[in-house]
Amino acid sequence: KPCEPEVFLENVREVMAEKSGPRHEDVPIPPSDEDIFKLYSERLVKKLEHKLEQLEHEVQTRREAERALRASEERLKLAQRIARVADFSVDLEAGRLVCSSALWEMLGNPPVDSPDRALTFQQVFRPEDEQEMSLWFKECLSAGGDCHGPRRCRLFTKNGTVMHVQVMVTVLKEEGKPAEIFGTMHDVTELVAKQQALEEAHKIITSSSSVVFKWENAARWPVTFVTENVKRVFGFTAEE
Repeated sequence: KPCEPEVFLENVREVMAEKSGPRHEDVPIPPSDEDIFKLYSERLVKKLEHKLEQLEHEVQTRREAERALRASEERLKLAQRIARVADFSVDLEAGRLVCSSALWEMLGNPPVDSPDRALTFQQVFRPEDEQEMSLWFKECLSAGGDCHGPRRCRLFTKNGTVMHVQVMVTVLKEEGKPAEIFGTMHDVTELVAKQQALEEAHKIITSSSSVVFKWENAARWPVTFVTENVKRVFGFTAEE
């Protein structure tokens, strides 16, 4: 085992000085302290070199793993940015949302390196949704379970526009007890705008004297859809 050179040499001298054991006619000349120390040093250097190679390999492996992790994180951020999806956690006691960098930027804030990206419920949710979302978070925490939602709400953005999001959350546990709410928000503003446009077009059509029909390209051309104002215009129900 590795030890101080002086201790090693003393042990060697003790062994060489022992008179017990088999005797030989030609007793070899004991090596000098310099030769012993040289051999000891060479062995020790080889062990250190081997250990150094192992450490270099471990460092290289760790660096490659860190590079792969950073690349994976960047791809995740890019995917979230493309899909308009972001994650967050909830601090119920303080009434805050701890935003991921994706959600922070999605709300129109400039990128920051600090992990402290917390916003109060009043800063995030529209007044009509703030109390409702706070109560929902508390219900989710009490209920536990793996997944809650989807639930839609409206958020404030930095430029003052309203963003419609669909929220999904899960309850994380510590020692079997609910400890934290973690969730995702998906920007569905464009989808909501299209739904509102369809509803508006439906209102215009149903209040007019124009009836929209859809026929199937089959025998006798059966009607598969007709707007509800058909009764007011022609006297038939949509089913008829």
